[in-house]
Amino acid sequence: MFFSDEEIAQLIAEDVPFLDLTTYGLNIGKELGEIEFSTRHTMTICATEEAARVFEKCGAKVEYLLESGTCLTAQQLILKASGCAEALHIGWRVALNLMEYASGIATRAKELVDAAKNVNSEGGINLENVRNYASTGVDILVTSYPYFGKPADIGAKMKRR
Repeated sequence: MFFSDEEIAQLIAEDVPFLDLTTYGLNIGKELGEIEFSTRHTMTICATEEAARVFEKCGAKVEYLLESGTCLTAQQLILKASGCAEALHIGWRVALNLMEYASGIATRAKELVDAAKNVNSEGGINLENVRNYASTGVDILVTSYPYFGKPADIGAKMKRR
């Protein structure tokens, strides 16, 4: 998956078209803070690099980042960024949405591949029948199964520095 700088900017603009109301209303936009994203369950993370680009585009600094495709258990740190509260609040939802949806797809895709590997090195239709399809000896299976799962559940914690 690749997003151009313009697409990243468009995602941010769609979420926060004018200003962040939280930081404006509380007058905390210039205060320094940090945000951490961590897994709430076992998952294959995805779109972490794009989430980092969101924060960088908002003016925050990414301090910790795990690579997309990494398999994690619950309560493991994925990404940490720091900067002014306004930058963190503007980037927060866009970054979280990207990672949750992409990680949900990646997790389900990995489940299919792992299940299929028990009988064949390729393929997957869904978790219940992937073994049957893979055992037929076909070279490739096409499925939309990974795209219909719920997003991965990633927690976000923001605090002052």
